[in-house]
Amino acid sequence: MIENFLSKQILTKFPYEPTRDQENLVQKLSGFLHKKTEHPVFLLKGYAGTGKTSLISAFVKSLKDLKINFRLMAPTGRAAKVLSHYSGFPAFTIHKQIYRQ
Repeated sequence: MIENFLSKQILTKFPYEPTRDQENLVQKLSGFLHKKTEHPVFLLKGYAGTGKTSLISAFVKSLKDLKINFRLMAPTGRAAKVLSHYSGFPAFTIHKQIYRQ
């Protein structure tokens, strides 16, 4: 029930008509929010042009609306810059977050 609400929240912020794979990802992101671990991590990977950045942007905007803390990390500085640009939130390299506390 709550996962359906979260999925709808994310999809309303997604600027395109989602594909079946993108809808599946939204379901997984919604389920991810229910994990009861101390430091949950969601790793998203995929080919260029599949909508990863656009979906994560919609996801983090939903998190912000729901007042849920998050941190965006990417493997490279360029990827972090693109992610930050599209989402409107700061993104960092994984290396910087792990080794430069």
